[in-house]
Amino acid sequence: MTLPVLIVEDHPLFRSALASTVQAAGLAAECVAVGSAAQARALWRPGVRYALALIDQRLPDGLGLRLAQEARAWAERCVLLTGAEEPGLAQQARQLGLDGFIPKSLPPEALVAALRRVLRGEPWYPDQPTAAATPLTERQRQVLREVGRGRSNREIAERLGISERTVKEHLSVVFIRLGTNRRAEAIAQATSLGLIDFEGEG
Repeated sequence: MTLPVLIVEDHPLFRSALASTVQAAGLAAECVAVGSAAQARALWRPGVRYALALIDQRLPDGLGLRLAQEARAWAERCVLLTGAEEPGLAQQARQLGLDGFIPKSLPPEALVAALRRVLRGEPWYPDQPTAAATPLTERQRQVLREVGRGRSNREIAERLGISERTVKEHLSVVFIRLGTNRRAEAIAQATSLGLIDFEGEG
């Protein structure tokens, strides 16, 4: 990818970690990371383009949602990041045509998977999915059933004969496909969609 990724995030540690994650995953050869809306706007000039703009909602000099509207003129894809639960914010981002709304609480693997999806032109929002749009492999369903039985990643790995890292990777994919980032929510989503069941269990 030749175009850089723009990160607008006021927390220096998270900003640095996000840039490192993006580059380590091969999502961009270069990351331009700044800490405020003013710094971001100072970078925007004719001829400057970004493959992706990742913008935090709560900036020291304004809301990210407003900046994201402007960023659409400078970036091919634009994603709003948030670290807080704000009712209706995801819907506002969707209505404004943003390409994604990603909670900062997503595990790194899930975050990378979500950004890959956005860069492919597929919007990512943590919404209620449909079963047809969220196919899970049989192994992913097995892992999710074990989660639903209250087992830890280590216990799941031992029962299924796989590594603990593989369990985490399966769960990251499951979270992306179900549009959630919590184990309990993933179980509820998958059960409601008929992807897993616990019939016959006491």
